[in-house]
Amino acid sequence: MSMQTDYREQVNRMCEQTELPDGKEMLEMAKNYAATGGAPMPRRKIRMFRKGIIIAAACATAAGLTAIGAGAAGYGPFAELFREKYQDDTTADLIDQGYLYEIHQSFTDGIYRADLIAVSGDLENPKLIIDLYIDDPDIAAANETVNLGVYTLGVYQYENELDQYAWADGTGYRDPEIPNLYHASVQGAPAWMSRGEECVIDITAIYRNEPDGTPVIDRTHMETRLTIPAGELADT
Repeated sequence: MSMQTDYREQVNRMCEQTELPDGKEMLEMAKNYAATGGAPMPRRKIRMFRKGIIIAAACATAAGLTAIGAGAAGYGPFAELFREKYQDDTTADLIDQGYLYEIHQSFTDGIYRADLIAVSGDLENPKLIIDLYIDDPDIAAANETVNLGVYTLGVYQYENELDQYAWADGTGYRDPEIPNLYHASVQGAPAWMSRGEECVIDITAIYRNEPDGTPVIDRTHMETRLTIPAGELADT
């Protein structure tokens, strides 16, 4: 059993205890989303998928979940993931200390499904933990890894100055047991995520290969807005 599969099963058990719908049931809600256009980018084939719909995931409360002891919460798999895949012992140690602010929001856009699972790290280096599913077996088979482009901005900057900012890239590694699932960590922008104010997180691009090896950037729109309460990220 993979580290993330173990964590996912624990989350599912918690959802059952609280009589909340699971992720599959909530994804059934996402059926009518609007079409958008795409803009060309150099040297890569680019496709713009339909605008994503945000689905509040099963185990998020209205106020969010606070950091608690990592051992008691079963967060060890996340710490192990940061150590083994991302070579990030600092964030792994913070997760062990309980600095893991759970979000659990699900999105869908074309062949992609994403789960924004949590934020960890410290005030200067917040890290997004994202699971990405590719619902096309041929494309999934052609990609051992994918790259995610993610905006983390203040609301004003996102709505009025988006063209002045770049997104952050993070690598998603294929799950050893689920061939269309990728586990990714993406650097967040501390200027907005660490202020205790509402910020925008938007998974805006997926870098991957076609089955014939052609590199592709798929432009997506998987957006949520949230506020990370004080104390959820470690002091620097």
